[in-house]
Amino acid sequence: MSTAPGKMLILTVGCVMALPGSRSGAVSAQSIQIVNDHSVPITTTQTVNVGEHVHLWLRVTPASTAFTKPTWTVSGTHLKDWLTKDAEPVKMSAADYRGGAIHVLWKNTTLPFLPNTVRVQAVVNGTTLTSSARFRVVRAPKPEKYYSDDLLMENHNNWHSVYMFAVTPMRRGDLFLAWHRSQLEYFNSWRKYFGYGPIKSWTPTTAWSTTTGPVERRHPSNPPPVPAFSQRHDLTTLDLTDQQLATPTEGQFDWVTQAQGLGTNSQFVNAGFILTLDAVAQVAGLEPGEPGFTRTGPATMPTWWAPNTGQTARDPWYQFGCPALATPVSDTWTSSCSVTSKRSFDNYTLRELGESIESGIYDVNFQFNYHALGHMATSTDMSNPATSMRDPVFWGWHYWIDSILTSWQATRGVEAKPPLTTYQTPKWSADWTAVDVPFTHRVIAEFVRPANLLVNGSPATTVTDVSLNGTGYIFRFSGFPTPPAGPVVVTLRREINNTIRTNLNDGRPMPTLIVSTFGNPLQPAVRRFTYTRP
Repeated sequence: MSTAPGKMLILTVGCVMALPGSRSGAVSAQSIQIVNDHSVPITTTQTVNVGEHVHLWLRVTPASTAFTKPTWTVSGTHLKDWLTKDAEPVKMSAADYRGGAIHVLWKNTTLPFLPNTVRVQAVVNGTTLTSSARFRVVRAPKPEKYYSDDLLMENHNNWHSVYMFAVTPMRRGDLFLAWHRSQLEYFNSWRKYFGYGPIKSWTPTTAWSTTTGPVERRHPSNPPPVPAFSQRHDLTTLDLTDQQLATPTEGQFDWVTQAQGLGTNSQFVNAGFILTLDAVAQVAGLEPGEPGFTRTGPATMPTWWAPNTGQTARDPWYQFGCPALATPVSDTWTSSCSVTSKRSFDNYTLRELGESIESGIYDVNFQFNYHALGHMATSTDMSNPATSMRDPVFWGWHYWIDSILTSWQATRGVEAKPPLTTYQTPKWSADWTAVDVPFTHRVIAEFVRPANLLVNGSPATTVTDVSLNGTGYIFRFSGFPTPPAGPVVVTLRREINNTIRTNLNDGRPMPTLIVSTFGNPLQPAVRRFTYTRP
């Protein structure tokens, strides 16, 4: 049995052993196999992708037979996991090779004639049994399938559900830009580690081909021989029942539809993957007579999101005072900000720029925000924050959005230049009850939370801005258990947004991000400092 390239499969190979003293050809009634999560034995060389989560289980036949001392060996460069929130690999420990199951990801591809080998042995009724199988590892297109796991998409869904672009008190355009930049950095770190090139921007007014363009949306088309597998078996999958997205394989990546973008908009495809206003109008269900119904053509970049060259067109979002509850009729709007005239980058703060992109209106007669245009026009996956990250257009679209932030930063001077990092090694107080963390650039103070810092694994419970000159440069963390004499590890993590819920009605954790006032996330994503307390 063979598998399609890129499909996550978990090997199974049966092993039989001759009984001592038996005649040639006789086999033991006992054997061990390696099975997938559907208990499907696979007896041929399997094909998996670099960075793909491969989970293997040991099964003894007959099923009720006990076994001891299970030990695994794996060839090829491999790791235990990839931590998205830290953008770093997790190495295997000795204990990870002992037990009834194993979880690995391969880093490098294999030669066609030299696949990787996985072996397992265990003692069954006093006899050592072994089994082995081979894996061909490839680097297939659409790495989003192997990267965009349930936890990542839940974090994205959580972020947008807390900082809601349509709700005035919760709009945070500054964090909208910075958080998505952070996600792009995470994915680029993964891509670099597993041998992919960096994310390529999708220029929304330029056509591209599905085979040669910057965004590859399609996997090899041959179907898998076994049922689909979850991307991550070590996580509880997000319950999407409340959003009517539940399927018989909920939380799993469907090989045919989701791998290509669920519900891809045919008008978007027929337009050569150009972002067009008529495609948005079609998806939005605009009726004749409604503003925007007759709009056609590419959704070109608004002129007000550009350096000052004397342009005169004004950002309609601020021209009408940031409508709190926008409707198709402009005279029913209520304002949430002062009416201002914004014609170029000169007129925006970071937060104002982000809110214009995420919450604003593309045109007074086409009342959709620019960010939403790319999500609405492309696919059903893209239109829902709980699923959008698994469509490769998401990454190309947000790389394009990020280019607006980059262009704005280029007009703002030295303070806007990356990277934001720690200025010096964090300093301990004399009694080891507090630690001061200085940053190279001013950060948005309200989003530095106690839990961003851990001491020997325990989070701080209090954080105070103790900057010597101005605010947002030095923060004092305290409230953690005072470390005893000996080694002390301080972990500084830029993002707090790593809780997955199994019910969408559960309370949402408040996500946060250490970011400069000009939109640069803290570098690196996680940093560890080691001290020795006398």
